Amino acid sequence: MRFTWLWPAFVVIPVLIGGLAVCFLGWRRSRAQGRSAIVAWARRTLMVVAVALCGAAPGVAVLPTTGVAPVEVYFVVDRTGSMAAEDYNGSEQRMNGVKSDLLELLEAYPNARYSIIAFDSSATTQLPVTTDTNAVRSWVDVYEREVTESSHGSNMNRPVERLDEALTRSQEKNPDHVRLVYLFSDGETRDDSANAQLDYSGLADKIDGGAVFGYGTPEGGQMKEMKYDGTEGNYIEDPDSNETALSRIDEEALQTISSQLGVSYEHRTAPGGVESLTEDTTGLVAEAQARQESSIYTPRIWPFGLLLAVLAVWEIAALVPQVRNMRELTGIERRRAGGTIGGSGGPGGVTSVVGGAALGASGGQISGQRSTAKMMQEVRR
Repeated sequence: MRFTWLWPAFVVIPVLIGGLAVCFLGWRRSRAQGRSAIVAWARRTLMVVAVALCGAAPGVAVLPTTGVAPVEVYFVVDRTGSMAAEDYNGSEQRMNGVKSDLLELLEAYPNARYSIIAFDSSATTQLPVTTDTNAVRSWVDVYEREVTESSHGSNMNRPVERLDEALTRSQEKNPDHVRLVYLFSDGETRDDSANAQLDYSGLADKIDGGAVFGYGTPEGGQMKEMKYDGTEGNYIEDPDSNETALSRIDEEALQTISSQLGVSYEHRTAPGGVESLTEDTTGLVAEAQARQESSIYTPRIWPFGLLLAVLAVWEIAALVPQVRNMRELTGIERRRAGGTIGGSGGPGGVTSVVGGAALGASGGQISGQRSTAKMMQEVRR
């Protein structure tokens, strides 16, 4: 059990200390009045403690009900035109391999959170962090390379900034989460104006695992154009030779990225077998799940609220007779004052006649004073 603090600690603690101090001083001043005073101040002390406990809100550990693991999987996907090269699993497009592997990873982490960052001529967050696997599957269904005519050339550094922002935000918001990065690409860089120096090393401290998946062959594969209307055109030609262009995998670049990230590199040539590549993260996921289950607490303030309600009813019941006695005492004092004023205004003869009656009533007045003193004692309690 731990406190979940419905109110801030700097409010609860002074309320508790101040309330206990008042109760202690009240008990000291009234302890000579007997057992009833001790019971009254003990009751008020319990009320102060109950209020403080409601503010501190003790919580008990509970298992998560959503079934979502504290794991975030970031898919970084290459959408440049070379991903349509037909040298995966024989003569399939490389994109087919990306789709197959991404869906397998989705099955390997069924209860995780997912995000997709795609890069071509720019890098964009296609899917913010979500637990919706259907959203991931829908994106995979429509995954396609960029339009050929609008391409500015591939650059493997393009997703770095966007990925860094996402990971930094996750670290600040969920420091206990496990973050995994899977990058899917052929490694080609064809943007001559781009800085060729790969720059993924700054991300290594922000992730806990993942892999770099490479697609394509050293021999290369030809690729078709992608038109604005979403249809494929002819095979892309090399402008220098006027022959069909070939895209070749750059494994050296992909291995450099994996080394900078501190993850493994896998050359993917056919679908299947991805789940075995995630075994090194199984322990991390299990540990994160255990941390989450031990750190989720739900407040339990209703027992203290119920106790406070019972004590409040008891306090009110104890105050009612005192209020009644106070009202009776006030009435007696008013009647006494009225009688004194009325008796002092009569003639001398009347005064002498009444004197005997007043003397006879003195015994009753003394008895009334005694009962008044008794009521005052009860009021003080």
